Amino acid sequence: DTRVLLEAWMQAHGGGLPEMRAQDEEEKRLAGWAHRQLDKFRHGKLGQLQGEQLALIPGMAEKMTHWRQRLTWGQRFELLQAWVQSHDDLLPKVRSGDAEEVSSAQWLANQAQLHRRGKLRPEQMEQLAQIPGMVRRIEGWKRQVLPWPERCQQLKTWCGVHDGMFPRRTEAAANEDEKQLSRWAKTQLQEHRCGRLSKLQLQQLWSIPAMAERMRKK
Repeated sequence: DTRVLLEAWMQAHGGGLPEMRAQDEEEKRLAGWAHRQLDKFRHGKLGQLQGEQLALIPGMAEKMTHWRQRLTWGQRFELLQAWVQSHDDLLPKVRSGDAEEVSSAQWLANQAQLHRRGKLRPEQMEQLAQIPGMVRRIEGWKRQVLPWPERCQQLKTWCGVHDGMFPRRTEAAANEDEKQLSRWAKTQLQEHRCGRLSKLQLQQLWSIPAMAERMRKK
């Protein structure tokens, strides 16, 4: 196994990575192998297990992280697309033990933030929509940018329809709409505790029994 040979070589040479310009043929061969693995990683062609094993090699994890930070938008998109294709069309999750999945999930979360600030270009949105599961995710992003009064009215209507129940964000939630409302409501509770809501906003939230009950626990 070349990975094992590379680790053994590094241990015998003070932990440094081999160099392509070395005089020693063994060092050049190992450096070439490491370079090819990184190249596969850059193009999303390295399997999850291979990526995890590569990251275990001292110095390689740092190179992989540094490389991710230098990628263009298009390259990060290609990495996300490749990851989704190799994982049965599932979108990556931030809470994962796989560094590559976490990286793609965090990048996706950054795209949501850019969208909310109006900094995601239409062509980028179109590209993201091509990835399985992203049309629904983007719809969620759009719901999140509703003006505060409209979002509050959505919460009030939802609670009324569901017998005064507070929306859930766990697996027990009926759908993504309920989870989105739950996240928004909990954000307002946090804003309330920090004293960052206006008098009008407070009045509107107090008019929702499920919210009023939680606001009293401030």
